[in-house]
Amino acid sequence: MSSLSLTNIAKQYPGANSYTIENLNLQIHDGEFMVFVGPSGCGKTTLLRMISGLEDITDGEIAFGDSVVNDLSPAQRGSAMVFQSYALYPHMTVAENMGFALKMAGASKAEQQAAVKQAAETLQITQLLDRKPKALSGGQRQRVAIGRAIVRKPKVFLFDEPLSNLDANLRVQMRVELSRLHQELGTTMIYVTHDQVEAMTLGQRIAVFNHGKIEQVGTPLDLYHRPANLFVAEFMGSPKMNLLPAKTPADAQAKMIQILDAGSLALPAGVDATKVRTVGIRPEAISIVEKDQGLSCQINLIEQLGDSTIVYGQLTGSDKDISVRLVGSSSHLALGQTIDLGCQPKDMLLFDAEGRAIAV
Repeated sequence: MSSLSLTNIAKQYPGANSYTIENLNLQIHDGEFMVFVGPSGCGKTTLLRMISGLEDITDGEIAFGDSVVNDLSPAQRGSAMVFQSYALYPHMTVAENMGFALKMAGASKAEQQAAVKQAAETLQITQLLDRKPKALSGGQRQRVAIGRAIVRKPKVFLFDEPLSNLDANLRVQMRVELSRLHQELGTTMIYVTHDQVEAMTLGQRIAVFNHGKIEQVGTPLDLYHRPANLFVAEFMGSPKMNLLPAKTPADAQAKMIQILDAGSLALPAGVDATKVRTVGIRPEAISIVEKDQGLSCQINLIEQLGDSTIVYGQLTGSDKDISVRLVGSSSHLALGQTIDLGCQPKDMLLFDAEGRAIAV
């Protein structure tokens, strides 16, 4: 196992006018499951490839534990990468695919067989060792790709969106398997995804990327309940957080804040109301209230999910959308109906003119 230190990391491709990644710093603890999450093109996979040695860095320092690995080849770094595509050799059996790296490293047949057997038992694919990739399902192929990494006994596992080719049910199953694998092996793991649900369910900590920089690092619940800025607030959560433009009061002691022309909401105590430009509310924190007691909204779509109902609407007098998650079914609601919505002040997140979170 190994910790990782990324210090002032920068990447600029030849001929590019700007940096893909610039002055990035991050500490990853020994044995930690760290997730890099962000939209496509934000630099998360580029950083993963630089950690692995598949991509050169323009500037900065990458260290595994106390050893700087900038000038080491991928094979010398002690990391193993699992790619989005399974990249299995079609003419080899599962056992041969899993043991190939050890064979190339000069390990004896006995060592190869022992390592493959142990990895197969861990991944519960012992019965597949004699099959070839074409005889496997997508989930089985992904297990083989992970097993190929396990047999190398790396210091760090690197996962580049490994579940994106699987269907929804299999992705859920594989998330459970990856969590179990991390608990069993205790090895440092870095996992790249654009799916915030994967990030929330897998990561012990999450680094949220945007345009080549890290917006915030924290536990899943830290990012969900205490986002540092508007980008993190909107990116983490499904449905997304409602970010509502506010009409900033002139009085710093104001107890209410106007949301467009739809109505007003009570502010948390002690907030300087003159700094508030945006009010953030999670869909599950919103409830239906008495008429004229909150924000007026017209219902545009209702999703009945059984255990909950998601209502999508539009605030009165504007084109601003709002979403609400209600517990249970809500058969009394109808398309085109006007309802009033409110929330407790303690459930609000407030943001200033620069999009930074205001402490409440």
